[in-house]
Amino acid sequence: MTYNRLSGTIPASVYNMSALTYLGMGKNSLTGELPYSIGYTLPNIRALIMQENQFRGQIPTSLANTTNLQVLNIRYNAFHGIIPPFGTLSNLIELKLGMNQLEAEDWSFLSSLANCRQLVRLYLDGNILQGILPSSVVGLSKSLEVLFLATNKISGTIPQEIEHLSNLTLLCMEQNLLTGNLPSSLGNLQNLYLLSLSQNKLSGQIPLSVSNLS
Repeated sequence: MTYNRLSGTIPASVYNMSALTYLGMGKNSLTGELPYSIGYTLPNIRALIMQENQFRGQIPTSLANTTNLQVLNIRYNAFHGIIPPFGTLSNLIELKLGMNQLEAEDWSFLSSLANCRQLVRLYLDGNILQGILPSSVVGLSKSLEVLFLATNKISGTIPQEIEHLSNLTLLCMEQNLLTGNLPSSLGNLQNLYLLSLSQNKLSGQIPLSVSNLS
């Protein structure tokens, strides 16, 4: 049902279709909140596509029970509150939470994602994530290709161990509060073709190793 002009709230009966594996409601004008029990009533869901609507409220913690989930896309809505841990979702490939009003608190959600070994795309841009970028970011899946952290209030330095994310093709961290030097290990990200670090507070010289990026 994506790319329509649907409005109003989603009927509760939709969330009780326990055999459902795909729910695509993106790019409409839908409102309301995701029910807190969605992770129990849609146990077989593999893809939940809700981007570009007017949903609000918090992300239900029960989504951690949807162990078949591969894609969660809720970009461009008005979700708020702390991002819950998704470490139980071992099949997760794509997690798009960008362009909401989400917070990190102690960043435990990021540590939990280290268990999602199939994760390829992670979008957290355009939220109100703040605090020091935790070292756990380098513990994310080695399958990770896209990491969007742009337009938040993230501080601290880019860890030297960023090279552990060896399959990164896009690394976007612009419009944050990052400080310190560029790590020379960025030059070891041989698959990287887009690196965006503008509008931070980075200093020092550009490492020669960056020229290794092709």
